[in-house]
Amino acid sequence: MAGLGAPRPGLHLTILAAGSKTMLPLGPRVALYGGVSVCLAASALMPASKPIAQVRTVRLVTVAAVTGLVFLGAVVLPVYLVPTLALLLATGLTAEARLDARPSLTRKYTRRVQRLRDLPTIPLQAADPR
Repeated sequence: MAGLGAPRPGLHLTILAAGSKTMLPLGPRVALYGGVSVCLAASALMPASKPIAQVRTVRLVTVAAVTGLVFLGAVVLPVYLVPTLALLLATGLTAEARLDARPSLTRKYTRRVQRLRDLPTIPLQAADPR
């Protein structure tokens, strides 16, 4: 829960700074984007019931991209940074959902092959050479 609470002060100050034409100070940027990064990194590194390496990789790439927004915030207005954060998170979720759907297709294929293997076999007799 601490990972979810970390971005809150930064988000509040980002909302306040959105109306002005000034850059967001370093503290709120680190609180917002660093907090989101910590939360995503924790979810990527926690043990899961079905560990999928590709999903963890997508989460870690998303963490790297969100962490990059801390540095990008020094030259880009907050009005553009928050939609960029939303876009990065949506892209990461979409990629993760596509990767997470693949194992179910593999399980269906495996079950189908197993059913074919379980079919009764007809013993073939050698042809009589007469």
